Amino acid sequence: MKILLIDSNLIFGSMHYLLLKDGEINPTVFFDRCLKVIKNSINDLKPTHALFCLDDLSRSEKKITCPEYRLDSFSLPLEFLPLLPNFIENLKLISVKSLSVSFSESHDIAATMVSKSRNASLEASYTLMFSDKRLYSLIGDDLIMYNPFGVNNKKYFRQESLRDVSELSVSAWSDFIALAGYKSRGIKGVSGVGKKKAESLIFQYGSIDNMLNNIDSIEIKKESNTESFRREVERARYLVSLNSGLPLGINLNQIICNAV
Repeated sequence: MKILLIDSNLIFGSMHYLLLKDGEINPTVFFDRCLKVIKNSINDLKPTHALFCLDDLSRSEKKITCPEYRLDSFSLPLEFLPLLPNFIENLKLISVKSLSVSFSESHDIAATMVSKSRNASLEASYTLMFSDKRLYSLIGDDLIMYNPFGVNNKKYFRQESLRDVSELSVSAWSDFIALAGYKSRGIKGVSGVGKKKAESLIFQYGSIDNMLNNIDSIEIKKESNTESFRREVERARYLVSLNSGLPLGINLNQIICNAV
């Protein structure tokens, strides 16, 4: 099986940005263009199953905990909303099923799908049409990331793409992002720790857990202390964490079968 998971935020947000540069956006044109991007991607990638991951963010624990946290969500203009159901129906016509989980962000839906299918030992490969760096930790021999709005080789992000950025292992990326921060998501990281320092700490200690177990040996900012440093680290790690245990509501095999 070749499973394609599509991020509604990447499609809607990128298309809105592109069309906005040309002036006022017509809702019908907007959804037609979004559908065309998805059709073209399916033609290029040739998945056996495709799922469109939608946010449902009437409530967010991370936003409550950290007000500056930016939800991974593009809000459609109000005048676009009446056409959304028709867009969802048009997705069905090209065998793309929509999936939403209450109070959840789309990247967590993708993480849950991948985790559950891997745990079930399904023989599958995955393409995530997402741009969220928090999903880098899922990249492997069976999973790549794909951005249809990228240019040529920048459309694809694989294990070797990560190695071009850093020598960190795939499993270390979540800890790295937590320490260094993720500005576009309002995650500031840890005070006094930039990208170089974060990478150095991961290489030295292997993980955030091991680093915190040796916290007294870490040089931190003078105005900080070990306890405030620990709190910053734990908070950042929580904000970059993936929830791979969402209640999808139906059996994974049903999702796959219904997506055909």
